[in-house]
Amino acid sequence: MLCRDVEYIAKSLNEVIKQGYERTEADLFVARAQLELMSRTDNLALPRSLRREYYAAMKSPILNFVDMLPAVIEMKDYALF
Repeated sequence: MLCRDVEYIAKSLNEVIKQGYERTEADLFVARAQLELMSRTDNLALPRSLRREYYAAMKSPILNFVDMLPAVIEMKDYALF
């Protein structure tokens, strides 16, 4: 997760999720990967593409929150937090 290659991150996450985390913590892994991407690059399209291209069907409150962050950062309206 310490890279900027979205495809590699998705493949790595899929391997971890297959180890029995499908129902319990998969959303946390994806959210953490998105947050890592946000912290490592100014390109906010990377975390968005990870979610949209690989984990669009996954639903949870934490993922909704992390999906909202790039928009808030781009608007620079931190009161929305």
